[in-house]
Amino acid sequence: MKEGLIETATIISVGDELLSGDVVNTNSAWLAGQMVELGINVKQIRVIPDDVGAIADAIRTEAKQNDLLIVTGGIGPTHDDITRIGLARALDKRLLINPVAEEEIRSNPRFHERMLVMAEMPEGSKPVMNEVGAAPGIMAEQSGCKIILMPGVPKEMEEMFESIRGDIRGKFPDKVRIITTTRRESAIADILGKAEKMHPGVKVGSYPQRYKKAMPDGRRYWVRIKVTSKDEEMLEKAVEWITERIWDEEIVKINQNHGLTI
Repeated sequence: MKEGLIETATIISVGDELLSGDVVNTNSAWLAGQMVELGINVKQIRVIPDDVGAIADAIRTEAKQNDLLIVTGGIGPTHDDITRIGLARALDKRLLINPVAEEEIRSNPRFHERMLVMAEMPEGSKPVMNEVGAAPGIMAEQSGCKIILMPGVPKEMEEMFESIRGDIRGKFPDKVRIITTTRRESAIADILGKAEKMHPGVKVGSYPQRYKKAMPDGRRYWVRIKVTSKDEEMLEKAVEWITERIWDEEIVKINQNHGLTI
């Protein structure tokens, strides 16, 4: 990490329930979108079981290769919430009761002694307050990599991330344009491929979507084209080149919203 700016990140989701398919891993998709907004290149998204050794190995490996490592899940008070133990092992640090986290947990109207396990953090790490739930997050560092542990509950994770967003500065913020069209993806595949080749530094992705019920105009199908570049001038040239080759009546809209539902 240079000059405090984050270039690369890996996202790790912890939980047997993710690997069994009992729970859909929406956290990783949401976080990846936030990384794009911040100008951070996501190198990997990994899912790890509730196993201390696997968690520790993943954190050690990814901390050596990234500027930022975000880990979600496994920081609650139950027997299988062991991510903090895996982090401590990866850092080779003792787990100690963090007084700031302890005070916050004790202030919970539903406090009971079992909850104090959530105040246990690797020596030298810092708590991240949870404004929605009970489990505080943990912020640590190893090998120049910032490590952030957050809850697996999506609402808690998202709120916690927003509270620390200002501390995460990406080095290469992308510029994004979304072209929405009713043209079939197969009919524009060549256009999109050529657009990417002809405009250096531009990435073009297409995401078909289908409605269960027809829209008022009879449409059931559309494609969102995501055009991305760090060079805004080249981005606009690519967008213009693409739209010139799609009929006007087939273009629904062009905007800067990167969020896609696929």
